[in-house]
Amino acid sequence: MNEKKIYGTYLGQSGFLIEHPDVTLLFDCTEPEKLKLSYDKPLRIFISHIHADHFKSAVLYMASSHPDAEVYLGYDHSVDSFNRMIKEMPYALTEKIHFFDGEQSLKANAASYTLEISTLRSTDLGVAFLICLDGKTYFHAGDLFLMQTITQEKYQKLTEETLAQHPGAKVQTYEDYLEDCDREFRLYTERLSGVSIDYAMLPLDPRYDDVGYKTVRRYMNVAQIKRWSPMHLWGNYEFVDQFLEERPRYASNMIGPSKRNDVLLKIRIWEKYEIFGKGTRAETKEQTFKTFRVTVTRKKKFAGALMPYWIITGIRKEEFAAKYHIQGDLCQNDRYGRPVPRITIENLDKEGIRIENGKSREIICSEKKPTIFVSTMDGSFSNEILIKDGDQILIDTKGGFTKVSFPEVTVQ
Repeated sequence: MNEKKIYGTYLGQSGFLIEHPDVTLLFDCTEPEKLKLSYDKPLRIFISHIHADHFKSAVLYMASSHPDAEVYLGYDHSVDSFNRMIKEMPYALTEKIHFFDGEQSLKANAASYTLEISTLRSTDLGVAFLICLDGKTYFHAGDLFLMQTITQEKYQKLTEETLAQHPGAKVQTYEDYLEDCDREFRLYTERLSGVSIDYAMLPLDPRYDDVGYKTVRRYMNVAQIKRWSPMHLWGNYEFVDQFLEERPRYASNMIGPSKRNDVLLKIRIWEKYEIFGKGTRAETKEQTFKTFRVTVTRKKKFAGALMPYWIITGIRKEEFAAKYHIQGDLCQNDRYGRPVPRITIENLDKEGIRIENGKSREIICSEKKPTIFVSTMDGSFSNEILIKDGDQILIDTKGGFTKVSFPEVTVQ
């Protein structure tokens, strides 16, 4: 039996239209006036939250004119003006709206299809949607991304302003702020651990340095994503190819606005494409790799070991070293006994996960490259070890004093 063809259309920013033979799904549409929807099958409208780049009130009124429409809205009733707008809507429309706040689930089956909806909390506002429709799983992240959106310079300025107004107030360090953002994002996306997703729509925001990359990397590590599309691009579609130029491994399963030949399917805004077709790489067989968890603990030390380390997995140490033109495992000291940096912190943040002195991190690894090693902030490397599901990894610090300090990893 032939598989049903399912079509998608990228509507710009975070908007998508998915046309299933028996139902139409519409996500975060901000230009509903451009849509030409069929009235002969059900319409299910998903609104992750009410930010202007994800929502337009005309979408709700579009539902009122459709004979079989339902709206799934991420909203916690916290905005008075929006509450009034909903209150003034006709009952025939408001009864079609289902509100989601945090982690919830809903079965919305019909005679011709089965639809299950789950939501995840957002790091910003509203929810992300995980949808199962007739055996296919879709994920729309909304604004669930790594919220490290404040630069160190701006954070320092905010800290100074706070202390000027409240002398003696306790304020977070910038490193603690980054760690809290990372911890929150990992917590909110934990629901996706090991979940097989046929098509994911993920934020690749170009505005905040490498936040978009870290966001996509987290999703790829925590879930088993077969195909994905970047979104939340703010009209900067050239950023997709800039992203892939540095990280080509994300091209093979991407459906996106790209000019590269190594992407699975090159698309244009507002043009229909077949989501599960063979794409431009018809001869490439899809291959997915299982993920597993390991816990990494950094043994508490003093002096130089107070600086952060970076846990590197998903890339072999030799590949990493070649990528950044690094030879050998250890930095050299300058004439004052200080290590000479061989890599930037920006690149370490792109490739690795920070771990502070005396802390533990649970990380998701892939069976494709089940190895781990650790780098100091200057680019001194630990040994590389093979890992498996459930391993407890210990990072110790060696050297110091007259020698270069370096990490060592072992399985406990």
